[in-house]
Amino acid sequence: MHGEERVLHDKAEGVDTTRALTGIVAAYVLGNCWTYFMPMLVGCMVDAFGVRAGTAGIVMGVELGAMAFSCLALPFVIGAINVRLIVYFAAAVLLVGNVLSIWSALSKTWLVFIVARSLTGFAEGCLAAGADARSADRATARSAQRGGR
Repeated sequence: MHGEERVLHDKAEGVDTTRALTGIVAAYVLGNCWTYFMPMLVGCMVDAFGVRAGTAGIVMGVELGAMAFSCLALPFVIGAINVRLIVYFAAAVLLVGNVLSIWSALSKTWLVFIVARSLTGFAEGCLAAGADARSADRATARSAQRGGR
């Protein structure tokens, strides 16, 4: 009964808990799964562009740096911009960055590849930080509903 009251209370406030949780999980997956694909991406870079592994590592460092930058910069604007808009924008930028990465690898355009991986890293960081902000917001709301427990 207590759980049903909580869900009804959330819906009365206009929050669909299932959709919110699904969005948080999707943002986490999109923001963090690309780091697991980096070793494959490095191998593809070496094959497609004929670069050394060290050069490919520098490009991955640029991507990780862009990810770190967006994770550090986002908390300063997260109160002024809706988190949902940030996540939607980041997902679109992630899609564009990955499509540009594939295109640049096929056309062997090195500079576009570096820019595309920077965009992708920025979007990954926005997705991860946005998911963290949204889940923290949900946890704070739940705690307040339970009287701080």
